[in-house]
Amino acid sequence: MATEEQVEAVVLNAASGNFAADNIANELQAIQEKLDALVNDGTSIWTAIFSILTFFALAGALIGLKKTILVQIEKLTKKTDTKVDDLLIDIIISFTKPLYAIPVSLYIATFIFPICAPINNLAEFLFLGSLVFFAISVVQKFILLLVDQLDSSKSQQEKANFNRNVSKATSFVFYSLGIIFVFDNLGFNMSTLVAGFGIGGMAIALAAQAVLGDAVASFSLFFDKPFEVDQPVTILGHSGIVKSIGFKTTHLSAWTGEEVVIPNSAVSGSVIQNYSGNRTNSLVSVSIAADTPTEKVDSLPTVLLRALEGHESEFEPLEAYFREFGPFCFVFEVRFQVKSSAPPAVRAATGKVNNTILHALLKEGINSPLPRQVFISEKPAF
Repeated sequence: MATEEQVEAVVLNAASGNFAADNIANELQAIQEKLDALVNDGTSIWTAIFSILTFFALAGALIGLKKTILVQIEKLTKKTDTKVDDLLIDIIISFTKPLYAIPVSLYIATFIFPICAPINNLAEFLFLGSLVFFAISVVQKFILLLVDQLDSSKSQQEKANFNRNVSKATSFVFYSLGIIFVFDNLGFNMSTLVAGFGIGGMAIALAAQAVLGDAVASFSLFFDKPFEVDQPVTILGHSGIVKSIGFKTTHLSAWTGEEVVIPNSAVSGSVIQNYSGNRTNSLVSVSIAADTPTEKVDSLPTVLLRALEGHESEFEPLEAYFREFGPFCFVFEVRFQVKSSAPPAVRAATGKVNNTILHALLKEGINSPLPRQVFISEKPAF
């Protein structure tokens, strides 16, 4: 006969078995409910499949559109004289880049065939971000086209410098506003962030007054055009060729070989000498001894002009005349026109003129005034 302990063990084992069986049944029922929710009539699985197929179809169509139709249209627009059609086709082609085509395709696919909240929200975030950045790039391109149409006399290098400056100036503003717009549309409270930007912007503006002043001066230099790239200038005592006009500084290649970097604010507030003209007028002074015979003094202007002939590739003599009486000398002035405005060319022409005049004076037997000392010796009266 079974003891009480044996009976109690049998009852506990049966109870634990029933509990385990209940747990297994509950787990199986939960799994079955999940499977039913997932494959109920095949809707969720087919929605995901259709969404993926739609994504790949749209992305492939947008990217493939560039390689088939848009490339041919771009070749046709390059043959026209207007730049508006080039800009429009460039905007359309840039929209077919994977950077924009993939987020747009993903958003459209999940909008038509929603998969789940996280994926749908991610697709919306990527779509808004790419759309805002695409709109910013379009606005920047239109600004550059407008500036180019307003002043088409700029060289390609100048336009490249200005485009780089405009991109730097507008990118910070536009992209900051774009980021705020994207997060605001996703439901984030941007009021505090905008207020923080306002206070931070004031602090940055106060700390970067010099940088902002140079940036504003770069636009002033572009529109006022006191000089252009590759022109010889003298700025704040530094002479050289303008190499670039940047967002903050202007770079000169000095005649002595070094590179001079000048802040734009200092450039715009200084006196600028521009030697970009095709010709430069210059002059030299010639002094002859006061005891020169009168007939040689009278003929000297003609002699000098005749001696300076034959150098048309470097300079052209204009006039020579008796300018004034000096201490123990007669002063003549010779004016000539140099064929270049660059200071090195002017200096070379001046040296050639002086050398030619020296040989002409020696040939005519005309002496330069030299200091003389006269000693008077007197006998004593006693």
